[in-house]
Amino acid sequence: MDENGQPISLPENSTLAVTRDVEETIGGTGPTNWWKRGLIAVGIVVVILLGFQLLAGNTRSPVTAPATTTAQ
Repeated sequence: MDENGQPISLPENSTLAVTRDVEETIGGTGPTNWWKRGLIAVGIVVVILLGFQLLAGNTRSPVTAPATTTAQ
């Protein structure tokens, strides 16, 4: 069966072949490669949010201490 649940036709008397190549057994989108794509996606989100923070600047009013009167 393939990833869509469709049967795969095999020749008669075919045997399983052992392989050490990860890409052939799992494919380019296997679970071993998702962590790399996840880290890249998180990095892109961080860069976008940091860019928004830097471009927004300081739009809030400055916070100052309350004015106090001094006794003379």
